[in-house]
Amino acid sequence: MPLPDDLHEKRKFARRPLRQVVSFSPLEGQEARVWYLGWIQNVSIAGMKISMNQEEGLRPGDRIQVLCLPGGASGAQEQEPVRIEAEVIWQSGDGLEFGLRYC
Repeated sequence: MPLPDDLHEKRKFARRPLRQVVSFSPLEGQEARVWYLGWIQNVSIAGMKISMNQEEGLRPGDRIQVLCLPGGASGAQEQEPVRIEAEVIWQSGDGLEFGLRYC
């Protein structure tokens, strides 16, 4: 009898599914210069998984800034976006998904 997926999980913190549009930019020093669009697939207290439509050349070890808009792309105008600095810790073989650890 196979084990449920959650018993195979080796992460310290549980992941939760989320479908949220985000912008992200590789950091050059302390500056975010070029912004890309993607969406969060899941989140945990320690990091998140982002998917995108085309490979943008991110590699494990790269630091990026993620810009989350409250309420999604059509978010409330009165709320400030949330900026998160993170490190790429893994990337899928096709380069369209990557895992982040919060800095």
